Amino acid sequence: MQPKLTIAIPTYNRIEKLQICIEKVLQQIEGKPVELIICDNASTDCTQEVLERINNNRFTYYRNETNVGPDNNFLLGYERAKGEYVMLLGDDDYFLPGAIDSILDALSKNPVMVYLNSSSLKKENPFKFSRPRFEEHGLLEYT
Repeated sequence: MQPKLTIAIPTYNRIEKLQICIEKVLQQIEGKPVELIICDNASTDCTQEVLERINNNRFTYYRNETNVGPDNNFLLGYERAKGEYVMLLGDDDYFLPGAIDSILDALSKNPVMVYLNSSSLKKENPFKFSRPRFEEHGLLEYT
């Protein structure tokens, strides 16, 4: 079955942040029509070793043979995606609880595009977030 959403995480040499990002995504996608892929742009740190050690079939790890640059790595995320919709997620971006459910709810309306509000991370441990960039009004639909 084709997933509704592919979350593609491009990465390069940021395993500490990537591990947190993956953990936050995996906490929310269990049993949902969501595919998670990691697109490693030939990292020279321990990214490959760490991700290959994780015995988890809930994400697919792709490693480029050479660094193809950030733009091409982003495009590879789109090309490798099997989902009806694709979301690029920065390796240092973290979902708040309930984010995936909200995204899937918005996608159930078959939009052309979804814009997600965001806030910045003030402190990683424990996680503290600043206010969202824009005032919250729930799901808005435009025609």
